Amino acid sequence: MEQEKFQEHVLKELSDIKGLFIKNEEDHGKLDSKIESVRTEVESVRTEVESVRTELHKSLNTHLRWSIGTMISLTALVFIIAKFLT
Repeated sequence: MEQEKFQEHVLKELSDIKGLFIKNEEDHGKLDSKIESVRTEVESVRTEVESVRTELHKSLNTHLRWSIGTMISLTALVFIIAKFLT
C-alpha cells in the first residue's frame, strides 16, 4: 500500500516536472519571438535614423552651398561697389 502511494507521489512529481519543462519550452519560444520582434524594431529604427541622417546631410549641404554662394555674391558686390567708389 505504501509503495503504491509512493509510486503515485513519484508519478505526480514527474508529471509536475514534465509540465514545468513544457512550460519552460513555451516560455522560451515566446522569448525567442520577443527577441526577434525587438531585433526587427531595432533594425527599423536604425533604417529610420539612417534616412534622417541622409536627409539632414542633404539639407545641410544645400544650406551650406546657398550660404557660400551668397557670401561670394556679396563679396563680389562689395568689390564692384568699392571699384566704382575709388
